[in-house]
Amino acid sequence: MRRAGALKLSIVLAALLSLLPLALLSVAVGSRTIAPAETWAALTAYDPTNDAHLVIRELRIPRTMIGILAGAALGLAGCLMQSLTRNTLAEPGTLGVNAGAAAGVVIGLLILGDASITIYVWFAFCGAGLAAFAVHRLGRAGERGVNPVRLVLAGAGLSVLLGSLTSMVLVSFPETV
Repeated sequence: MRRAGALKLSIVLAALLSLLPLALLSVAVGSRTIAPAETWAALTAYDPTNDAHLVIRELRIPRTMIGILAGAALGLAGCLMQSLTRNTLAEPGTLGVNAGAAAGVVIGLLILGDASITIYVWFAFCGAGLAAFAVHRLGRAGERGVNPVRLVLAGAGLSVLLGSLTSMVLVSFPETV
């Protein structure tokens, strides 16, 4: 038991240690070629009049930080989804969350027509939330707790249903959507 914990800790430490050189590589690589010495100078002795330093500080470092944070958030979300459902197959595609978000956006397009993308994000969020709620309720259906197998089956069924709804709206109202 203790050995398994030490192995998990060493894997996490190795992953974190490999993140630093990969982050530095992400800062150094881009569509504009910047010499490694110039990249290092932008990190250690920033000169706001130097275009290469501006590219590093204003574009590449934020891109790298957003990538790291988004990856961590997605990993945490996946871990939470699998632990809360007690199912290693749990992911947004198998539980109908993706299909719910797509259906929400299509219904939002149908209702509002041409609106700002920031509005459609809320329709996607609501569609995903309603789909997750529906799958959870279907996964419980008559039992005291959530049945992991029933949860995946409910998610797959709801994904098909919502995918069909999305396709039906797209085919029926091509000028609006």
